Amino acid sequence: MAEEEDAGDWGSDYGDEDAGGLDDDDDSSWKVRRAAVGVMDAIARTRPEFNREILEKYTPNIVVRFRERIDDVKCELMDLFDFLIQGSSLSLSTNALDLEFKH
Repeated sequence: MAEEEDAGDWGSDYGDEDAGGLDDDDDSSWKVRRAAVGVMDAIARTRPEFNREILEKYTPNIVVRFRERIDDVKCELMDLFDFLIQGSSLSLSTNALDLEFKH
């Protein structure tokens, strides 16, 4: 009888082929990263007096996120960074940016 039950079984929804893939948490984590960029963008656009401080404190973290695997998030992040640089009188060292891209 056990063999007959196994014969009609279509298998688990969570089979071995899914073991190496991304789970639901990883699939939606890009939404959190995109929302975080959106919050930073809202702060930068509504409170421009903080743009210099944001650049000084968070440039290394922002540059590291340029390696983002989701293109939409990466584009929004680069737009934010461009906006911050354009609206700031802060001059960034290209050597500092080069070092961040190499890591």
